[in-house]
Formats: sequence, C-alpha cells, structure tokens
Amino acid sequence: MKNLDCEIYLNNFIQFFRNNPDDLTNLIGKADTDDFFEEVKKQVYENLQKGEELELTQKQLVNIVVKLNKVDGRNVEKIVETFIETPYGLIGLN
Repeated sequence: MKNLDCEIYLNNFIQFFRNNPDDLTNLIGKADTDDFFEEVKKQVYENLQKGEELELTQKQLVNIVVKLNKVDGRNVEKIVETFIETPYGLIGLN
C-alpha cells in the first residue's frame, strides 16, 4: 500500500539524484541505480511501519550501499562514525 508522504519523499530523493548524477555515483559506486532506489524505498516504508522518521539516516544509507556493493558490513558502524555532516557536505575524520 502506498503512502503519500513516502511517495513525496521518494520522488524528491530520486529527483535530486537524477539532477545530480555525479553525487549518486559518488554515493553508490558501481551499484545499480535502480537497485539502490528500490532499497531506499523499502527502507522508507520500513521506517513508516516502525513509526520512525521517513528520511533515511546516514547509517541506513551506508547499510544500503554496503549491501549493494557486497562489502563486508562488519565495520559499517565505524564508517558512519568517521564522517560528520557539515553545511559543506560530509567530512571524513580519518
């Protein structure tokens, strides 16, 4: 069953990356774009069912990218913690 708020969020999310394909490539690497958007959709609806914010967290995005790129996910927590969101984008703390 579709939810209007979810669909609006997803449309804006997808439109952003359609308008900024380099950002999408930087985020997902060699993963398939359609698979990425499908996983995002699943996560957004899962957030809805759990009563959480629809907007994906950094950790959720990292988990999707790790899954799609078939990377060993044991260090995902460390990956998320080494980046800080700033007005200028993500900054790595390595």
